Amino acid sequence: MKNLVKITSLSIIAQCILIIIMFGRGKYLAIIIGPAGLGIYALLQGMFVFLTSFSGVWLSTGLMKYSAEFFSAKKYADVKYAFFFTMKMAIMISILMSLALLIFFQPVKTLLLSKEINFKYYLFFVLAFPFLSVSPILNSFLQGIRKIPALLKMRVLGAIVGLLFIIPLTSLFGLIGFFFSIFIGSVISLSFSLYPATTFFREHKEKLHQSDDDRFKNEIRNKLLNFGTVNFFLSCLTMGALFFQRWIVNKQLGVVELGLFFAAMRINNQMGMIDTAASTYFFPRISETLSIEQKMREIENYIYFLTPIIFLIASGVILFQGMVVRILFSSEFLPLVGVLMWFILPRFVALIGGTLNMAIVGIPDLRAHCIITLMQNIAFVIVPVFLINRVGILSLGLGLLLGAVCQTILAYFFLSKKFPIRFSVVLKRNYFIMLFLLIFTVYAVLRINIPVLVTVAIYILFVIITWFLLRSKEREKIIEIIGRRLSIARP
Repeated sequence: MKNLVKITSLSIIAQCILIIIMFGRGKYLAIIIGPAGLGIYALLQGMFVFLTSFSGVWLSTGLMKYSAEFFSAKKYADVKYAFFFTMKMAIMISILMSLALLIFFQPVKTLLLSKEINFKYYLFFVLAFPFLSVSPILNSFLQGIRKIPALLKMRVLGAIVGLLFIIPLTSLFGLIGFFFSIFIGSVISLSFSLYPATTFFREHKEKLHQSDDDRFKNEIRNKLLNFGTVNFFLSCLTMGALFFQRWIVNKQLGVVELGLFFAAMRINNQMGMIDTAASTYFFPRISETLSIEQKMREIENYIYFLTPIIFLIASGVILFQGMVVRILFSSEFLPLVGVLMWFILPRFVALIGGTLNMAIVGIPDLRAHCIITLMQNIAFVIVPVFLINRVGILSLGLGLLLGAVCQTILAYFFLSKKFPIRFSVVLKRNYFIMLFLLIFTVYAVLRINIPVLVTVAIYILFVIITWFLLRSKEREKIIEIIGRRLSIARP
């Protein structure tokens, strides 16, 4: 639990710094290059981020899983081979794709981009493409070998240095300077990520003797490729489901409703920052060679730690929907009020299912993972198909909710076949009390026009309830930490 809290806290701090940097960068670019420049950037970035899915990034989850497994078993030669095999694959594929993108510029521009894209802008993205493709591989590797603090530091440092290049180059050369700074930023970001990786290999230099046995190499290659192929298929499936959701909203409801749906999903994804931060520790840990008792303890700690945090965020967003929408967007997005809660509730419902599914991937049981992801994505799209004309974008929130329920049921079913799943009484009590409070909040917000002061009082009550649901030793620890911070702050 201590490591989970430490890594999650560091990850959240790093994510917040990165969000602040991105917010500042966005404001600056909006002033300097304007809506047209941002539109050109959005087109190019969207296409190239999508293409990284084909350039070797599909191997990154497998590298993280097996790096963690080999590292925990002290099989450093296996770690080395897995890393270099994956890097070679990603570099080779991304370079070949970059050459193809240069050769077929005109067809790509016609089919996927727009007439406003000129070759100079496109060229800088093509040059950055190999670096953008390899960076996720390095990040996954560093998570697998538990260099997470170093990874977070390098990501923040890379973002700061990248911003320092963007400001003068964009000011001096306009849009072309901005795209040149993206290329420089991709090189710098990769260089920073390489440093902790090379440090790891230097530290374990004497333990990296590699066998020339082809069976040894084939076994690792097959593991990575099998895992990567499944990951590639599921990534395409998920992207297909997201594309279909956007397509059906645009076709049935129009572009304004599509904007509202995009905003609702953005809030949903920002809530996922907490899950992402915690999974930075959890997935590599659950992928290690652990006993059944250790795996169950990690699962229990992960869910127990995240339950109160996600509950307080979700209940706050549901109770103060109007304020959240105004702060994050504008008054034009106020039609989201009354609908947004259906995009928030699935985050809490999916907490157990998402955790169990990560454990399934860590085992790994790829067949079960495929079935769970397939059924979840079917739920995402099947509900809007039947309900979008009746309830609008609310149908997509209901699809997310059904998908979360399906994921939880299926993940529990498949994982319970591997080992008995026994949650503590405290965890079950906390989860179901908080789930009931969230459902009650949704019902109250839908049925009653709650005054602002009453809304504030309800949220304070939720905070008090959450406090007393914690174990006494955890309350004491929190009080101790707050006391230490206050004593440091005093002159």
